[in-house]
Amino acid sequence: MERTNLEKVVSGSIYLVVDLLLTSAMGAFFWIVVARIVPPNDVGLAATVIAFLTTLNVFATLGLPIAISKYVSEYNAQKRFDLSKSVFRSSIKIGLGVGIIASILLLLFSGPISSAIYQNPELGSLMAFAAILVPFQAILASLNGGYQGCQRMEFCLIGDSIVAVSKLGAVLLLVLAFSLKALGILSAVAIGTISSCIIGYLLFLPRCLPKVGGNPSAGGQNRPLMRGVLAFSFPNYISGIFGTLSTQLGIMLLGIYSLSSVAYYNIALLIFGILIGIVGSVATALLPTVSEQWSVGSKPGVSDLLNLVVRLSLAVTSPFLLGAMLFSSEVLGLISPLYTPASTSLQILSLGVFFGALGLSVTSVLNGIGNAKASMKVGLLSSLGTIMVTVISVPVFGMLGAAVAIFAGYLLRVISGIYLLNREGIRFEVKSILRPATPIAVSYIVGSLLYLFSGNPLLAFIVVALIYLASAYFVKAISRDEVVFLMRTIFSGFKK
Repeated sequence: MERTNLEKVVSGSIYLVVDLLLTSAMGAFFWIVVARIVPPNDVGLAATVIAFLTTLNVFATLGLPIAISKYVSEYNAQKRFDLSKSVFRSSIKIGLGVGIIASILLLLFSGPISSAIYQNPELGSLMAFAAILVPFQAILASLNGGYQGCQRMEFCLIGDSIVAVSKLGAVLLLVLAFSLKALGILSAVAIGTISSCIIGYLLFLPRCLPKVGGNPSAGGQNRPLMRGVLAFSFPNYISGIFGTLSTQLGIMLLGIYSLSSVAYYNIALLIFGILIGIVGSVATALLPTVSEQWSVGSKPGVSDLLNLVVRLSLAVTSPFLLGAMLFSSEVLGLISPLYTPASTSLQILSLGVFFGALGLSVTSVLNGIGNAKASMKVGLLSSLGTIMVTVISVPVFGMLGAAVAIFAGYLLRVISGIYLLNREGIRFEVKSILRPATPIAVSYIVGSLLYLFSGNPLLAFIVVALIYLASAYFVKAISRDEVVFLMRTIFSGFKK
């Protein structure tokens, strides 16, 4: 594997990771502020609406953002910039049209859903209001797909920062000045999303897509070209629908039994989203580079790249995972003592991050080599498993059942994904998992015992950090040269 391939993944993923850390920090601060100024029941109402909105948004995108990332990257690499631009423009038009239809459907069915399932009329009016967001979310997803395909991950960072800052400022004004509560939360999300869409389309997109003149051949190829894009998108579309539903279904079902539980679990899920998003950012940046390698017939290069990226991403994110597992009560307690009942759920979700890193990387490679059907199979198996466990366990165990369901889904994703990669001739080495897993297990066991007997979280934190660093170095989860290489690539990426 040439080092330049890893540099592409690292330099691309660093913007996505910084994007995630910055926007997730702002998002976490947003929900911390909301938790302190809005009653849990109102937070639960807003979170339930956002769960429906998030799921419906996946229906509206038709799986096109992943296709945009793949085909824009490939056509740019082949210097066929006219086709690259055509794919993006046609995809965003389709996404916008479907988004408008989905918005109308949510507006029509918001009343029946709220009255028949939740017996809460206020929820129906909030859903009707949130319906206006669906087309804008579809546009924003397409824009991010275009940024990633053009290897301009910094625009993802700026665009998501606009969302985070705008909605934070808006929620303070709307809740404190106008006492809107749940409606204020949703209005703030709407202001942030719409602002990012407008700025991204007018300012970032022209700087991202190649500047080419009209090309008759591209126009003549547009219909068959988009049929190919849609054919690629469809498996990811089906997988994405079930994947999002599997994550959001826990919130939807919890809302039937207790809106305050929705608020508590939503915070735990938010922290989980930060952790899984870090490794998911690496997987997202992996797709265009894998696609380039596969297009030139470098199968061994894909295998080497996958194993290296999985090992390094797990080694780098493991400290965050350990912190969430060992100090879940303290983390939630910083928000409010009311939210500590979700600590066990957060521990289970944090453990799921390890398997999530593997599963998302495997899915990204399957998409990168053009085997979207295999990616769909992996996603469907994982999602259906999560949905089944959710439906069975949430009515009995509440938040705990929802967390267990997500963990089970990621475990299924890893097992099925590795099997399908082997069939493609891409080998996933066991040591890529064992090397980062060993220091995690050793550090967690020692940290748990020390915290149990000493009751001192600071002492446990310091000891865990030292043990992790020593054991990671000993088992070669990450070498000193790799640390130097990562830091050099990261800083050189920022300088650009």
